Amino acid sequence: MLRSKGISPSIRTCNALICEVSRGKGSFAGYGVFKEVFGLESCELEGKVRRGFRVTPNVHGFNESMVGFYKEGEVQMVEEIWSEMGRFGCVANGFSFDVLMALFFFFFFGEGGRLVCMRVGRVVSWYAKLGNEDMAAVLRKEMSVAQKQQQED
Repeated sequence: MLRSKGISPSIRTCNALICEVSRGKGSFAGYGVFKEVFGLESCELEGKVRRGFRVTPNVHGFNESMVGFYKEGEVQMVEEIWSEMGRFGCVANGFSFDVLMALFFFFFFGEGGRLVCMRVGRVVSWYAKLGNEDMAAVLRKEMSVAQKQQQED
């Protein structure tokens, strides 16, 4: 697309493009652009990530894609994108975990869970932004324990 015309956009430009395509045409179209921009389509055949590009995806691009699929209820796609983060060596941030928590609450508690998760997610994000990753980690751990208990019941 852009590279074929000799244009090498910045990571911010790539993320903005992916975000706008997702909003306008849906998350699958946005993820298609993501895969094209970062060279994942040809890599799927080879089973590895190409690193020869000037720009590699960052956590913000992955987060945008996960949020879009979460809003569309595409749980498997959120999981796929999470795996792609690992393949690129991209480290999840507090927002990434907020998306997973939101997915967990919605999966187990439906629409009511979505509202609860928004509140809990804001608290976790608040702690993370203030630099209190320990408290954010405690909340995330409690969420994980609650998930395991729910699965056992």
